[in-house]
Amino acid sequence: DQKGYPSMSPAAEETYDVMWRLFREVARIFPDRALHFGGDEIDDTCWKHSSKMKEAGFDTPRAVAYHVERLMEFASTLGKVPIIWGDLFDRLMSDSYHDTTTNNSILPPTMIEQLWTWNKDLSKESDASYWLQALKRITKTHRAILSSPWYINLASKGTESWKEYWSVEPLDFEAGLDQKDMVLGGEAVAWGEH
Repeated sequence: DQKGYPSMSPAAEETYDVMWRLFREVARIFPDRALHFGGDEIDDTCWKHSSKMKEAGFDTPRAVAYHVERLMEFASTLGKVPIIWGDLFDRLMSDSYHDTTTNNSILPPTMIEQLWTWNKDLSKESDASYWLQALKRITKTHRAILSSPWYINLASKGTESWKEYWSVEPLDFEAGLDQKDMVLGGEAVAWGEH
């Protein structure tokens, strides 16, 4: 009963059986303390047409929150620090996903957000302002890794675009040292769809 992109159903317990086995195997093979969940660009098209989702009473915010909460429990059980992509972080920190009156969130304070988004409609100077404002907002509650300005697959061959990469300063936002210490650094990323 799926339309759109097929995805795992947050309403099916089988999803968590598979995810638990996957997380255990990843934890066994990779001794790193961190475990990246991904979670970017969630397409909920098939969820909206799923009878299982309707039976469970899941709309998209509830489904995403429930799914992430279960995965956070797995990470905790395995002694891993979860990392999630920025758009999932923003989604889970929005009013639809947590109680802003008590500031209760399913995101543990140890969780790390990896900022990858950028504003394609803005100039390079505005992009930097966008990233820095996002880092300032994120680091009020969580640690962060910046990847937005380092999409190496977008570099222009035969140019000096590397200079742009080296000119980015992730800590160039107004905040105290405690907040700036929440920025763990940057990570270059490359995607194959370009």
